[in-house]
Amino acid sequence: VAAVLEALEACRATAEDLGAARVLAVATSATRDVDDPGAFLDAAEEVLGVRPRTISGLEEARASYRGVLAGTGFAPPLTVVDVGGGSTEIVSGGGPEPERVLSIDLGSVRLTDRLLRPLPADPDRLAAARAMAREHFAASGPAEGTVVAVGGTAATVSRLVEGDPRATIGLDDVEAVIARLAPRDVGGIAALGVPEGRADVILGGAIVLAAALAALEVDEFVVSRHDLLDGFAAALAGGQDS
Repeated sequence: VAAVLEALEACRATAEDLGAARVLAVATSATRDVDDPGAFLDAAEEVLGVRPRTISGLEEARASYRGVLAGTGFAPPLTVVDVGGGSTEIVSGGGPEPERVLSIDLGSVRLTDRLLRPLPADPDRLAAARAMAREHFAASGPAEGTVVAVGGTAATVSRLVEGDPRATIGLDDVEAVIARLAPRDVGGIAALGVPEGRADVILGGAIVLAAALAALEVDEFVVSRHDLLDGFAAALAGGQDS
């Protein structure tokens, strides 16, 4: 909570420096999982000046889809995969609004907490993590149109592909990243250039990403920096809150 509030203070300062006329804050999986998030939301509101709105997994998925459309120029049909910390959203459509939306309660942090701590994970825990991810995504596929992966996990995996970040990477590239990460502890993963705060969960995130892609029956996908933030920003600029 302290780390989040510190980040929100920086966000508020940036918004003020840029002269933002309106501010919208949304809270996702971690806040959805808390029985009584009121104390956190109160503190966040005090820091931000606006109260964060806890959104459902379906709202999160729709915002990711709209963000990709608003920011990338990709034309539908699209399938957007957003691996978060607590959940993964898969959303597809052939037009400006998504037609198929899934929110799956497995993400980089959740899988890591359940099976991969401490790192390096032994072969049994690694196999169990892969099996859990496959089970969660078994009913996901097949994908529709161009597959776009968004969020921190996808961006980090892209940077780890043989040290050569690319916009388009393959499932085999993700598997190669998993093989590089699996024998390393957190320090060893950080030494590969993984940012602080993600080094301990990127192996779990890569496993989740690989399982999602395999279930979607795709060998290649595009990585985009545009995601749910862009979707909500576009809506806010248009006078809406979602």
